[in-house]
Amino acid sequence: MARLKSAVMSFCICGFSIVIFLLTMLTVVHAELSVQKITDESDLPMEEWSISEPIVTQRDTSYGEIKFKAGDRVTIRAEGCVQTGGRGKTWKRYVDPQGPNSDHIYHGLVKLPGMVGLVRIQEFLASQKKYTIPSNVSGDMTLHLGYEDDDYNDNGYWGHDDGTGDQCQNVGNAKVYIRIIHPN
Repeated sequence: MARLKSAVMSFCICGFSIVIFLLTMLTVVHAELSVQKITDESDLPMEEWSISEPIVTQRDTSYGEIKFKAGDRVTIRAEGCVQTGGRGKTWKRYVDPQGPNSDHIYHGLVKLPGMVGLVRIQEFLASQKKYTIPSNVSGDMTLHLGYEDDDYNDNGYWGHDDGTGDQCQNVGNAKVYIRIIHPN
């Protein structure tokens, strides 16, 4: 009986590890499939990117395809809604959510090279229209997007409803647009 229990426990632990691995791989694959370069002209001093359904199941995700250089001027635009989980109408706007707890959770986040940490996209858009990558920055030069929540397990883009206070009525899934203008 003890061997059976041990075998069952080993199987459960191994099975759980496989599930975690597969979920991680799905997140990586989703991130790669959702990032699209809109401009593809190498002679232009500009790049435009679209991120459909940015990952909202963790606080911080690096989008390694999108890299910056010192002096780049960056503009961001974001729209759409996210499933935040729970009961009833639970979809919220990605940038400026409404409803209970939206003062401290349910916000899309961004971090560009030179920023100390993730900031709400809503605050980024309110404080500046363009951000210039500092000349003295080094290290991680990729785009980071994130999401602010107290439980990431039930977030995503499934089961669309009109959202708290109908804020997502006739509104699609979240999308982020990035424009990078390179210095001459």
